[in-house]
Amino acid sequence: MNPPAFKFPKPFGAVLSLLPTYPHSLLFSQALNLALGRIIQPDLLEPLHGKLISIRVTDAGIRLFFSINATGFVACKAGKTPDLTISAALTILSCSAHARKTRTPCFSTAAWWWRAIPNSA
Repeated sequence: MNPPAFKFPKPFGAVLSLLPTYPHSLLFSQALNLALGRIIQPDLLEPLHGKLISIRVTDAGIRLFFSINATGFVACKAGKTPDLTISAALTILSCSAHARKTRTPCFSTAAWWWRAIPNSA
């Protein structure tokens, strides 16, 4: 049985969308470096070196901007058009987190979403 879908409250999303993006991006990139720094082989990320990547959490009103270089993930300020943008709602993100714990059918939705992202050339 799937849990009820999480819905981020619109008033909080409206407030979060007004905040500067750099602090969130800095925390996110540091968390990625801590969590994935020794897991992901640096040569796998080489095609993304120097590219501006944006993650947009639609219902929370948050945008994260970062790049990847030889030392890892680096926070960037907003301003340029990203080379790659990934958008998702917290509903999808919470569903995939739940699926990892319980292996419920909502995992297939998250897996489809990840396969839909084109490979960089």
